[in-house]
Amino acid sequence: MKDQLPILLLTLPFLAAALLLPLCAASTWINRLIVLAVFITGWIWGWQAWVPAQAQEVWHYHLGGWAAPWGLEIVLTPFTFFFAGWIWLIGMATWFYALPHWMLRHSESVKEALFNVCLFLLIGASLGLLWFRDLLALYLDLEILLAAMTGLLVVGQSKNWREGFDLFFRGNLGASVFLLALFLLYISTGTLNLDDLLSQVFIAKNGTVVLTAGILMAISFACYFVFPLPVFYDRLLIQTPAFLTGFLSSVMTRSVAQLFFVLLFFALNLPGFSAPLWLILLEYVVLVVFLSHLFLGFRQKDLLRSLAMLSVGQLGYLFAGFLLGNKSALTGALLESLNQTLTVAGLFYITGVLHPSPGPMPFSRLSGLARQRPWTGLAFIVFIASIVGIPPMGGSLGKWYLLQGAWEKGNWTVAGLLIAASLVSLFYFVKLVILLYEHPDDTSPVSFSPAMTVPFLALALGVLVLGVFHQTIIQHFIEPALPKAFQDIPMPNVPFLGQQVE
Repeated sequence: MKDQLPILLLTLPFLAAALLLPLCAASTWINRLIVLAVFITGWIWGWQAWVPAQAQEVWHYHLGGWAAPWGLEIVLTPFTFFFAGWIWLIGMATWFYALPHWMLRHSESVKEALFNVCLFLLIGASLGLLWFRDLLALYLDLEILLAAMTGLLVVGQSKNWREGFDLFFRGNLGASVFLLALFLLYISTGTLNLDDLLSQVFIAKNGTVVLTAGILMAISFACYFVFPLPVFYDRLLIQTPAFLTGFLSSVMTRSVAQLFFVLLFFALNLPGFSAPLWLILLEYVVLVVFLSHLFLGFRQKDLLRSLAMLSVGQLGYLFAGFLLGNKSALTGALLESLNQTLTVAGLFYITGVLHPSPGPMPFSRLSGLARQRPWTGLAFIVFIASIVGIPPMGGSLGKWYLLQGAWEKGNWTVAGLLIAASLVSLFYFVKLVILLYEHPDDTSPVSFSPAMTVPFLALALGVLVLGVFHQTIIQHFIEPALPKAFQDIPMPNVPFLGQQVE
């Protein structure tokens, strides 16, 4: 059984969704027990797979025994395995936060079961984005992710779910452009396996195909990330429970970002390929657009809108790492992706317990929170400090490695943008801390179950662990995911994470 753990871990969420779907009309508690059993099973299998995954560094699993590139391949690296653990943890926390939401709606047991089905589909699709090495499988994962995300929004919203379908159509537009890039690469190379595709492109050095595929992937990426922009989805933000928005902004957004940034890094950083000036300028414009959302987010008066913009702004750090492309910058980008997954989810979870019903939440609700609820206030400060980059939070080390990468490459423009974003964020961080500890106008304490604090306190602890033990995490999880040329191994400088081209 241990040899089959990669496929078991990947298919477990899909099997759970298939089991829950026919039981929608069954007892609510039966469905909840099944969900809990699935999560526990996932932790047990994950623990059993951890030792061989770490020992092998790269665990290749071929479906049906067919080796790549003819068959489908699942690849587990220490980094993707670690990332998958965060996804599973945040998925379980989202289900936990959803329980009070459904308990208040006794007559909606079918909607609760459908919610759990979509939740597991989204978790499974996110794991597939991390582990599959076939472009067609990745495309199908993106489609499953879109359908599951739409289902979560439609089932989870209290009313007016039109924005969910709007998101579905926009996402499918992005998936169609991604499919076009896939066809172009297949026509040029005759393969869909990422490693084999890399070998063919590396040998041919066809700059036109690389540039065209990279641009199409960038357009597809832009279509996917319209969702977090509150300028397009104001009503979606205020009608969707905060725990659900946090899951989508954390797990879904970071999984898709991880996939697209890796593909863009592979496509646009081909050795010997010189990017035209207009493309370089466009990359810097995209970086500025991302980072500007940090400034806009801190200036908002509504907390949900602010968190949505901060979620988008943090993607700029990932983009900066792959834009710079050296060892320090890529290390910082991967460390940032781990940190952001925890930070974004934690902030939305805190918002969800402070304001359980969907709707706007003004920043004034945070007044005196740290006095009334010290642990909740402390967790909120940890998450925001990680966004700003204050040691010893996990986000501080990611940003430090990004700055080091810009310094090593002599890219003072990116370095200046990163420093400016941190300084602006620091100014608003100080104002936020003062708000959290000031005397509130309303002396009545914020009331919620102490059990609700456990998930976001665990995520806050994870942010601290990423910062304090960053050297261990980089050595054992991140460095094996870097290009082989960055690992002091005499192999060609191939721009694909953790792979070797002969």
